[in-house]
Amino acid sequence: TVKTIKIGPDQHLYINVGSSCNVCAEDDPLRATILRYTLEGKAAGNKDNVVNNAEKPIWAKGLRNSQGFAWHPKTNAMYATNNGSDMRSLTKNGKVNDEIPPEHINEIMADKHYGWPYCWADIKNPTTLMQDPNFVAKPNLGGANFCKTATPPAFSLTSHSTPIGITFLDKTNWPAEYKTDAIVALHGSWNRDQLSGYKLVRLVFNDNKPVQVVDFATGWLNNNQAWGRPVDVITGPDGALYVSDDRAGYIYKITYK
Repeated sequence: TVKTIKIGPDQHLYINVGSSCNVCAEDDPLRATILRYTLEGKAAGNKDNVVNNAEKPIWAKGLRNSQGFAWHPKTNAMYATNNGSDMRSLTKNGKVNDEIPPEHINEIMADKHYGWPYCWADIKNPTTLMQDPNFVAKPNLGGANFCKTATPPAFSLTSHSTPIGITFLDKTNWPAEYKTDAIVALHGSWNRDQLSGYKLVRLVFNDNKPVQVVDFATGWLNNNQAWGRPVDVITGPDGALYVSDDRAGYIYKITYK
């Protein structure tokens, strides 16, 4: 289902369409994608950026659910959160492992495939993709070699922490060291023995690339029980950060002093 619509710095509409399942090969090619249209509603998803002649709106695919996306204030590179699949194993027909798959922060580029439903970021080497041993691409897609051709994430987060909203801090009235960083809302897990997420994290950029994630706002999760779930983050016209919470039913305002 469609979750988010934003106008990019190129004055085009970007729309995420989530998957219909946890793990499956979608029948509808518009599922598990980010779509791109002109402001007049014309499809603008072809890789050559020739928007007037594009026949399809698909901008990027292999994205199970990229509900949040934002553009880097200096490079205009598009970064999107993505929710990985649940109940996965590191072995064929093996036991469910709570630590996989990592959640992805992807740099979204035209005509790229980001791996779902066949692969996820390798825990030991998060800038590469590994094969899901229980769901391999069909031979016409490359079979077990498919993950070598898909695009790995720009950064990875704890499994099942459910990153949703993301915003860059260039429009805040905060100090300069924050201006090219992003805040990500981690909605929180539902299927881990030890819950993960339920907080805001700061994605730190260096040389215009994400290099580190640090806790920014915590406290919604105590003793493996959560009373709040951050959803989205935006900067207000007053330069403050606003955070929505769909469990507590609050909107929080975070200012810098």
